Parts: sequence; structure tokens; C-alpha cells
Amino acid sequence: MAPFLLFVWLYNRGTRLSAGADWPCLGKKSFIKTYELTEVNATTGGAVRYLELEDARGNKLSVQLGDLQLNRELWDLVYNGILHSVYVRRAETNQMARDFLRLNLQPQYWQKR
Repeated sequence: MAPFLLFVWLYNRGTRLSAGADWPCLGKKSFIKTYELTEVNATTGGAVRYLELEDARGNKLSVQLGDLQLNRELWDLVYNGILHSVYVRRAETNQMARDFLRLNLQPQYWQKR
């Protein structure tokens, strides 16, 4: 039983996410500029939703949507960057991203809230 618990502990040590005003970072290497996104896609793997982002420099980030949303301040920074990239910079999105992130709503809706 102990080796199994050790494996589970090592496997689930948590996802390390950090962010600045306009960038999130997964671990130490996945760094992306959220206000310069060119692609915003969502996928599913079983019951888990993944967010795949790519910026103008070609940097890519793939992360579980739930991991981002666990930290409210982090999610606010990332989501605001996504909204800016989609509505101002015209980043490409897939239907699943538009549904999960409510990107189908008109920009006027966001200005009233």
C-alpha cells in the first residue's frame, strides 16, 4: 500500500501555476502572453476540460481549465487576456472554447457588468 500512496502523492503534487499582469506560466517553461493570443481552443479528455493557448510568438500553453479557475485572481488575469485577444486581436477560437468560456456573448455584455 505504501508504494501506491507514494506514487499517488508524487503524481498529484499539484500543478504549479504563476502569473503576471499579462502572462501565466505553467511550471518553469510554459510561458505565454495572454494579451497577444492568436489561438484559444478548448478540448476535453474524459471529464476534464483543457485550455490550449498560443500567442503571437508561437509560445503554447495547455492546462486544465479547472487548475486555472481554482485561483480566482489568476483566472481573472488569464480570462481578461483571453477576452482582449478574442475581441480586439481577433484570436481564433473553436466552438468548445466559445461555449466553455462564454465567448459567444457580445462585447457590450461585458461592458455592462
